[in-house]
Amino acid sequence: MSDRSSGIDGFDEDSVEPPFSYHRDGAGRIVVIGDIDLASAQAFKPVLLASRDPIELDLSGVGFMDSSGVKVLLQARRVRAVRIAVASPAVSRVLELLGLSDSFAADPR
Repeated sequence: MSDRSSGIDGFDEDSVEPPFSYHRDGAGRIVVIGDIDLASAQAFKPVLLASRDPIELDLSGVGFMDSSGVKVLLQARRVRAVRIAVASPAVSRVLELLGLSDSFAADPR
């Protein structure tokens, strides 16, 4: 069962349909599947910025992330603790190239 229908973290799915999917897993992590790029970063932003509570992400299903995705992660980190529990090779590579792997404690998968 997906938590999207309840608007997790304040994201109102009726206002815009994101070009990626997400849900909370049993551990409370937000699991993201799809690409986080220029086209989707603005839809990803409200998922991350809706609260000031710490957030844990599973990005193992993200096949591509560009600087737009990184920007949203950095913006979220300004207002809340953001931890990447699991990252896909694509996400890990981008964070590694930018020297941000330790900042988000990304564990490659």
